[in-house]
Amino acid sequence: MADKDIPDYYGYSPNGAVLVRYVFRTKQVSGSPAVCVLTNEGDGQAVKNNAASGSNGECSATYRVYFYSGYSGPSQAFLPTCGDYWPADNLVSTLKNENASHDRY
Repeated sequence: MADKDIPDYYGYSPNGAVLVRYVFRTKQVSGSPAVCVLTNEGDGQAVKNNAASGSNGECSATYRVYFYSGYSGPSQAFLPTCGDYWPADNLVSTLKNENASHDRY
């Protein structure tokens, strides 16, 4: 998850001319390779409605993933877990591959 609120995983246009999309990227997670095994599965795929799990590596902020864009609908919180090991939690069945935004608080 990013270190900010994301109202719509589809993306955004910072200047009205370019669309910035949120996509999965492998090997972008900090930590020891012995602890976190990264593969190329999902690399380059859009995040919106395409994630089955999440993790939170921040020490003080909680993230809440929402079903709809704009922080609404069913949701699930990911509590802070700072350090080099960020365990991923599966999204609840309602949100699995049906996730559109997240709020950081």
